[in-house]
Amino acid sequence: MLGMGSFEMALAYILSILAAGVCVIYGLINWNRKGIIVEKRIDLHKEQSNDL
Repeated sequence: MLGMGSFEMALAYILSILAAGVCVIYGLINWNRKGIIVEKRIDLHKEQSNDL
Protein backbone atom coordinates (compact mmCIF):
# COMPACT_ATOMS: atom_id res chain seq x y z
CA MET A 1 0.00 0.00 0.00
CA LEU A 2 1.42 3.37 -1.10
CA GLY A 3 4.74 1.67 -1.85
CA MET A 4 5.44 0.90 1.80
CA GLY A 5 6.46 -2.40 3.27
CA SER A 6 3.41 -3.05 5.38
CA PHE A 7 -0.11 -1.87 6.04
CA GLU A 8 0.86 -0.61 9.51
CA MET A 9 3.49 1.74 8.06
CA ALA A 10 1.01 3.14 5.56
CA LEU A 11 -1.59 3.57 8.30
CA ALA A 12 0.84 5.45 10.54
CA TYR A 13 1.80 7.72 7.63
CA ILE A 14 -1.82 8.46 6.69
CA LEU A 15 -2.90 9.04 10.31
CA SER A 16 -0.05 11.46 10.94
CA ILE A 17 -1.06 13.51 7.88
CA LEU A 18 -4.71 13.48 9.01
CA ALA A 19 -3.72 14.55 12.54
CA ALA A 20 -1.74 17.48 11.14
CA GLY A 21 -4.75 18.48 9.04
CA VAL A 22 -7.06 18.35 12.05
CA CYS A 23 -4.63 20.53 14.01
CA VAL A 24 -4.53 23.12 11.22
CA ILE A 25 -8.34 23.19 10.95
CA TYR A 26 -8.70 23.53 14.73
CA GLY A 27 -6.19 26.37 14.74
CA LEU A 28 -8.00 28.21 11.96
CA ILE A 29 -11.35 27.89 13.71
CA ASN A 30 -9.99 29.14 17.06
CA TRP A 31 -7.55 31.73 15.63
CA ASN A 32 -9.06 34.87 17.19
CA ARG A 33 -11.15 33.36 19.95
CA LYS A 34 -10.43 35.04 23.25
CA GLY A 35 -10.09 32.87 26.31
CA ILE A 36 -10.59 33.75 29.93
CA ILE A 37 -7.88 36.16 30.99
CA VAL A 38 -7.05 36.16 34.65
CA GLU A 39 -4.74 38.91 35.77
CA LYS A 40 -3.44 39.06 39.29
CA ARG A 41 -0.78 41.62 40.07
CA ILE A 42 1.46 41.36 43.06
CA ASP A 43 3.69 44.30 43.86
CA LEU A 44 6.70 42.52 45.35
CA HIS A 45 8.73 45.70 45.78
CA LYS A 46 6.01 47.22 47.95
CA GLU A 47 5.71 44.07 50.07
CA GLN A 48 9.48 43.86 50.60
CA SER A 49 9.81 47.53 51.60
CA ASN A 50 7.17 47.10 54.32
CA ASP A 51 9.07 44.22 55.90
CA LEU A 52 12.19 46.31 56.59
